[in-house]
Amino acid sequence: MRRIAYAYPRDALQMLADYYRKVNLDRSRKRAKELTFRATDGDWSSGEGPEVAGPVIALVQAITGRRAGLDQLYGEGVAILKERI
Repeated sequence: MRRIAYAYPRDALQMLADYYRKVNLDRSRKRAKELTFRATDGDWSSGEGPEVAGPVIALVQAITGRRAGLDQLYGEGVAILKERI
């Protein structure tokens, strides 16, 4: 499968990540509970607990239950996040 390269506005992605961590659309709040998310491509982090770090687009994908960006994430919280997806 070929991916289309696209540069998403980082501020918009950070707002999405904050939004999905707080609301419970598609169980996103439960998925993100007790984890710290940290963007490696910007100045954004949120939460408390084991860290999940990576590009903000991959964080948004993971918080919303998509597996597409999991290979770009690292940290002690990734295993917990994978179990929740």
